[in-house]
Amino acid sequence: MMQLGATCKNSGSATWVGADPAASRTVGAAAAAAAAAAAAAAAAAAKAAVVGVHLDQRFRKGRRQQQQQQQQQQQQQQQQQQQEQQQQQQQQQQQQQQQQQQQQQQQQQQQQQQQQQMLSVV
Repeated sequence: MMQLGATCKNSGSATWVGADPAASRTVGAAAAAAAAAAAAAAAAAAKAAVVGVHLDQRFRKGRRQQQQQQQQQQQQQQQQQQQEQQQQQQQQQQQQQQQQQQQQQQQQQQQQQQQQQMLSVV
């Protein structure tokens, strides 16, 4: 606002001739404070952007680690399943071998019985 009796120099700056010097200083201080506040706000926004980028990077890193852990767990589960299958196969093979041995023993017993019968006939 212009005060009565004040004239404005047209020098490109807000200097009032004939105005209250204290008012001029107050306006200048307010302008400086506003500029400082704007600079602080810009700095805060820049800092927030940097923090946001860091948080995003941390989130992505955490997500990658989680995915890797899940993959490792899946691989371990698959390995366990394969081991269990192998154990089952080994057990089946052992059972088959035992059955074969039993059959062989039965055959031997039958042969011995036949031989004894033959000898008893003679």
